[in-house]
Amino acid sequence: VNLYKSAVQRFLTHMMMLLHVASGQPARKSEFLGLLQADKRNLFLHDGYVLFILRYHKSLNMTNASRFPVRVLLPEAGRLLVQFLILIHSFRAWL
Repeated sequence: VNLYKSAVQRFLTHMMMLLHVASGQPARKSEFLGLLQADKRNLFLHDGYVLFILRYHKSLNMTNASRFPVRVLLPEAGRLLVQFLILIHSFRAWL
């Protein structure tokens, strides 16, 4: 079980790098890490594309504006993320 969990963690590290570079202009660390929290409802499927909405942007504290940058993943990266969420994430939560 521990070997499986460590393999999943390594995969997540690679997946995070892929999401960071395969979604247009790379997000800042503070913007991107908000995506990694569970149950934030910021991941969407639209016309076959996987989109995620960042909940933080650099001018949020200065302007208090509700501007949420949207990132669209490359189709291959989106499929990989969806497969991970359906197969691996669900199984890992069960362990």
